[in-house]
Amino acid sequence: MLFRSEPIPDTNLLDELSLLAAYAGVIEAFPELLGTLTTIAEQHKAHAAALGATPETLDAVQPKAPETTKVRQAVGQLLDLERTAAAIRVEGTAATDNPENIRLLTFIAASEASHVPELRDLRKALAS
Repeated sequence: MLFRSEPIPDTNLLDELSLLAAYAGVIEAFPELLGTLTTIAEQHKAHAAALGATPETLDAVQPKAPETTKVRQAVGQLLDLERTAAAIRVEGTAATDNPENIRLLTFIAASEASHVPELRDLRKALAS
């Protein structure tokens, strides 16, 4: 039998770290969005910490460049990631019997879902 020196990371935590990387990448590529996106990125940082990320893990997150050079499309990519994240958190509630974990994932899912209209409004404003 194999033993790991570290626990296998949770899918929800890995996804939050991926979201952090995506937000950092969009902010790096489009610094004009710094103020708007930093608030959401900080919420993802708090989610990751609540799911068990250490300060060292959070500090080690590297920006992931968006797959586009167009700001509206980059925001659209974040929008897609938020929709997927909300669904993953909801699926996570079904995968655990721990009431505290269910509560935590439910709150995080609601937060992810609240980012969708905020990003949709941002993308719409960028069209003007």
